[in-house]
Amino acid sequence: FDGAEADFNLGEVALGVGYGRFESADSLSGEASYKDAEVFYAQAKANLGVAKLGVDYFKAADSDVIKLGSTMDKYEVVGANVLVPVGDFRVAGDYYVNTAYDGDPQVWAAGLGYGAVNAKNPGSWGIDVAYFDVEQGVFANGIGGWQLYNNKLLQRDGSFWYASADVA
Repeated sequence: FDGAEADFNLGEVALGVGYGRFESADSLSGEASYKDAEVFYAQAKANLGVAKLGVDYFKAADSDVIKLGSTMDKYEVVGANVLVPVGDFRVAGDYYVNTAYDGDPQVWAAGLGYGAVNAKNPGSWGIDVAYFDVEQGVFANGIGGWQLYNNKLLQRDGSFWYASADVA
C-alpha cells in the first residue's frame, strides 16, 4: 500500500484517515485483486465509559480496477459498531452498508461475550457468540473488521451464528 495515513488520539476519542494506492494486492484465496486501486478510509472511535463506539468509512476511489471475483466490484462502505461492557460480559453490535453497490447491501451483527484474554495472565480466556445477517456485496475478502475463520460467510446472502473462544 503506497499512501499516507494520519492518526489523532485525543484521549477518549481517536480519529484515523488514510488515502493511497495498492501496489500489489491479491487476497489470500486469489479471488480478489486490489492492484492499482485508490482507496480512502476514515475511522472514529470513542470510549464513553459505559460504551465504546466506532464509525468507519471506506471508499475505493477507482472501483473499475478492483476485481473482487464474483462478489462485487464497487465499494463505498459506511458503518458503525458499539461495545457495551457489563462486568465480565460484553454486548456488541455492528451495522455496515455498501452504498455503491446495487441495492445498498448491508450486514449487521449482534453478539455477547464473556471473559478476556490477557497474554500476561496464562490461563485467561474469553468466549464470544454473535448472529450475522448478511447481504452479498457489502464485504470484500481482506477488507473489514470481523475476525472470522471463514470470511466467505460474509460474501453471500444469508444469516448465521458464529462462536469463538481464546485462551492465553
